[in-house]
Amino acid sequence: MSDSNIPYRIIKNERLGRIKITATAEDGIVVHLPDHLSEREGRRFFNSQSIWIAKQWVRIEKERVRHAALFQPFLEKNSVLYLGQEYQLVIDVSEKHWPPVLVEDKMIIVRCVSADLAEAILERWFRKQAKAVISGAIELYRDRMKVEYQSLVIKDQKTRWGSCSSAGNLNFSWRLILAPKEVLDYVVVHELAHLREMNHSEKFWKLVAEYFPNFKKSTKWLKDNGVGLRI
Repeated sequence: MSDSNIPYRIIKNERLGRIKITATAEDGIVVHLPDHLSEREGRRFFNSQSIWIAKQWVRIEKERVRHAALFQPFLEKNSVLYLGQEYQLVIDVSEKHWPPVLVEDKMIIVRCVSADLAEAILERWFRKQAKAVISGAIELYRDRMKVEYQSLVIKDQKTRWGSCSSAGNLNFSWRLILAPKEVLDYVVVHELAHLREMNHSEKFWKLVAEYFPNFKKSTKWLKDNGVGLRI
């Protein structure tokens, strides 16, 4: 396989001690080259890793297809939800792609070297925001509810907004970051309540109501709008 079969970029990095290759849906195939090596040596190294690169490229293509399907409704409307508010979605194709996502006024701007990377970059940003906001809500309500948990994982759960294991492990869907903050907070309280009541008994719902009195409004919002968040 020659280096013309799969697109890639060579980036010089003065802090690197040795050459390396990364392969992500966000950035594609990138050869990271120490300053003391030439681009010719970078191309030679790329070609020497052809089998590994071919496997990574198949994976990347599959991920990009999934990302494209995931965000197609947003791209068609040129808008996206973030904490329940609708923002104009702007794809800024430029060599200056840091930070990768900017929120300005009523716009979410995705900066990337190729429009093909926009969906993957946007999902990664949503996941990062989801973890930050959900972590903050957990800390707030954990203290109020006097409960402890073991771990937090942000997933792409297909059927649940959140879950809590008997071992105290919490899982949440990153898509909650698309919903209004009060809806996200309700899901957090719901799962934290399971740390004391691992069921949906009357006692459980009384516990939820104690710390989130207006929870029925949030459950109705998810029932009415949840399909749209799952895209």
